[in-house]
Amino acid sequence: MRIINLTPHAIVLVAEDENGDFRGLTGEPSLCKRFRLVAKLPSEGVARVATRTEPHSRIEMSGVPFIIMKTIFGRVEHLPDPMDDTLYVVSLATANAAKIEGRPSDDLLIPGNVVRNPLGEVIGITSFGQI
Repeated sequence: MRIINLTPHAIVLVAEDENGDFRGLTGEPSLCKRFRLVAKLPSEGVARVATRTEPHSRIEMSGVPFIIMKTIFGRVEHLPDPMDDTLYVVSLATANAAKIEGRPSDDLLIPGNVVRNPLGEVIGITSFGQI
């Protein structure tokens, strides 16, 4: 099975390991030693849903007006057609838009459980999700 990362960032897969010495993207030891690096999926392009924003309404906070913008979703861009033995990692917004457009979504993965180090920095994911 081939997994193609179509998000703008590398996807780092980690697994829980009491004896692990996780080394992050820089190769330096991480502050989070409970996880070990399993694989790194570099970005191979970016599939996304086109968006635009427009003013929707206004609110006022402490006498200052703020505009609330509404996001309008368009068509999915740069998402290949399904291929045998191939899964695509995309954003949740892209997966949802593709499904709404009628594209089969059983080959689309979204990043799942995020693992952060004690400083709150993302070091990887332990699962994928599907919609």
